[in-house]
Amino acid sequence: MDYRKIKLTDADVLHKYIDGDDNWCCDITMGNLILWDPDKTTEWRIMEEYDVLIIRYIENGEYNYIVPDFKGFHAEVLFKISDEIEKEGKKGRLVFVPQKDESVIETISAMTGKFECREARDTWDYIYDVEKLAGLTGSKYHKKKNHLNKFMKEYDFSYEPISALNLEECRKVKNEWLENALKREEGAEDIKHMLWENKMLDDALNHYEALGFVGGALRVDGKVKAFTMGEKKSENMFVTHYEKADISVDGIYVAINQQFAFNELLGKYKYVNREDDMGMEGLRNAKLSYHPDLLYEKYAVDLNYKLSSL
Repeated sequence: MDYRKIKLTDADVLHKYIDGDDNWCCDITMGNLILWDPDKTTEWRIMEEYDVLIIRYIENGEYNYIVPDFKGFHAEVLFKISDEIEKEGKKGRLVFVPQKDESVIETISAMTGKFECREARDTWDYIYDVEKLAGLTGSKYHKKKNHLNKFMKEYDFSYEPISALNLEECRKVKNEWLENALKREEGAEDIKHMLWENKMLDDALNHYEALGFVGGALRVDGKVKAFTMGEKKSENMFVTHYEKADISVDGIYVAINQQFAFNELLGKYKYVNREDDMGMEGLRNAKLSYHPDLLYEKYAVDLNYKLSSL
């Protein structure tokens, strides 16, 4: 089977391979595979002899490969991918390899000198217990709870699910977030990232129902001032993709986080994956301040060696 560009209409096929508890990686969801692709290079195929899904995308002229589940065929699949890269005449790597998949790491380690496996700290996912985020109880969350209590005391607020009735109001929050963020940032890379994320948020709002997203919004004095959205990863885990708010409202981010966990996730999921920090120091500190139950470690593997010589 040849590679095909990834589309929303592929969801029924792909969910068979990307859902479940075998891989908690936030990157391997329909939402992220569709939206984090500004250049539309993401494509997929089924390696039929092993019934293994192969996803790849181009970044800086090189192939990045994702294999959600090797199904035990670690060496065989790596050989096939390496042959593919050689024929294409490109460099390539395997990305989002979870540390918990020890069999993959062991296979790679056994091929010393042929692959380079390295820790990809910027891609590690922050995974939290839903009950803790919804309640913010205990000494670890004392500061967060104080911020939340202050917000609740100072503002006339209400929570509601995202629907067709408030999507445009969420879009307005998104536009204001971008405008204010661009005023604060001067670095070219930061600006590029914000514009990229803004485009993804537009796509997410435009295709909210088709993507199967679940989201929530906070009104303050009758106006939507914050929203968040994501999707189901497994029976036990939800992935939060986006969270934007008007920072002029003190405590708004703590409030939308807690209210979404309480209203939409509590009692439905054990964990919520709030994705990685992309190596951004401020974002890393913010995610650590919520005391993740697990940092889901991921590795990258360079595949620029000719495996046929082994």
